[in-house]
Amino acid sequence: MGSQCLSRLPQGALSILLLVHSEIVLGSYAAAGLVVAVFSVAAAASGPLLGRMLSVFGMRIILLITVVVDSAAIALFGVLPPSPPALFAVSVVIGLFTPPILPAVRSFYPQLTPPGMSAQVFSLDSITQEVVWAVGPIIATVLLPLIGTSAAFLTLGLTGLVGGLLIAGFPLTKTFRLASSRHGLGGVLLKWPVLIAVLSSILFNASYGAAQTGVVATFAATPAFAGLVLAAFAVASVIAGTISVSFQMHRRSLAVRQIPTFVALIVATLSGDPWWLGACMAVAGLGAAPALAVMHNTISSSLRPADAAEAVGWMGSAMLSGIAIGSAAGGYMVDHFGATSAICLAALFSASAIALAFGALRVLPDLSLHAGPPTDTSAVPVIRLPRRRVTGGPM
Repeated sequence: MGSQCLSRLPQGALSILLLVHSEIVLGSYAAAGLVVAVFSVAAAASGPLLGRMLSVFGMRIILLITVVVDSAAIALFGVLPPSPPALFAVSVVIGLFTPPILPAVRSFYPQLTPPGMSAQVFSLDSITQEVVWAVGPIIATVLLPLIGTSAAFLTLGLTGLVGGLLIAGFPLTKTFRLASSRHGLGGVLLKWPVLIAVLSSILFNASYGAAQTGVVATFAATPAFAGLVLAAFAVASVIAGTISVSFQMHRRSLAVRQIPTFVALIVATLSGDPWWLGACMAVAGLGAAPALAVMHNTISSSLRPADAAEAVGWMGSAMLSGIAIGSAAGGYMVDHFGATSAICLAALFSASAIALAFGALRVLPDLSLHAGPPTDTSAVPVIRLPRRRVTGGPM
């Protein structure tokens, strides 16, 4: 988990570095936003593909190729000329070759942990994700004034390279073999638990994206306060994730663990006071890591390792697309109705995620009975597509 945290640290700092550097060299926030959007779309598209490639070509070779190419592209971005096509092209490469660290390590977690401890491991893993998103932006904002954007990109690339090589050098990445999936790309989404987890991730992260936009707009005159409020959200998430490790997961856990986030967002709209908003966002963070742990454990307990690797890639795509949807929609609300309206939208996304989880109780696995890859006799609810009727014949 330590090497995973190090290798994924660039992902937590990259968006803000791409935005700031692109705005400096292009002189336009609109163009800089497009650079970040291109990177996000490429990363979201590559996630499931790279997850599938882990079982086709082997874990170590895919990790080595993506880590080296991605780190080199990140370092290169900081010294590119002020040319939009060049910045767009390299941002696409960074996105497409984002190393599939999560699908890889989450595929062999069950091999490293004793039976019955899968839920605790995934809870701890979700905490590392929150640490990445909490520490990454702070590191980025510290590096920028100290060493400049070019050196910051180089530092970020080297950090990802070291962390990625540590994981690729782990003995299990060489010996562990994922069985080839028996389904076509996207076939894992035809299993109800996986589809519910992916949709829940989209809605939950859309809620975070909208809330983040509302917080930034509220503290437009004092951006440092916005950073502190978002950091409070992440810190609360880490604390809650640590505590939730000792609690057993049930069918209702996916919905129940998101309730603090929804309630806090609703309460946050009652006052525009900065301290009130900061306290509410800290409470909202209590639902983040615990809910994400349930989503990932649901996937791990519904799919065999080969399919789980692709599904985790879809979860990464869901996270990126959810934040993008929430941020874009939240920005529209801020421009037309004010900062508080973006928080209201975040609460609406959160309510939708909870309603989805409660409505899907029948098809979600009971993680209190079994956590970890299913056995050959395990039944997983599958979405049945209507078969085409073959008509016609000799005339």
